[in-house]
Amino acid sequence: MTGGKAYAGIRDQRSSETQNFLWTDLSTHAGYPAGGAAGLPCGISVNGHGQTAANPLKFDIVTTTGQVWETTCQARTSTHPATLLCTDANNVAIPWTPVTLQPSSNAVNSGS
Repeated sequence: MTGGKAYAGIRDQRSSETQNFLWTDLSTHAGYPAGGAAGLPCGISVNGHGQTAANPLKFDIVTTTGQVWETTCQARTSTHPATLLCTDANNVAIPWTPVTLQPSSNAVNSGS
């Protein structure tokens, strides 16, 4: 995260060549929290790492109001270097959605 924007990076490590990180701006996706009740993004994490459509890369952001939002991408390893695909079959960016259950005070393996 920088300047209120969320970025996802990928670096292909399948060869002995030094590869650069390739970055995708995820803050351009629909539903990106931009204030109000959702709050402003203040942290990002990789929730899960997969290599198939059934098991995508999941990126979560936490906002200044304590909400957690998620979007997904696919690691495209059919290209060299590997790239991220963060769009659906119609080339529309995967939107951000709030996760089910949200963090809550004193939660232990729960939420609201």
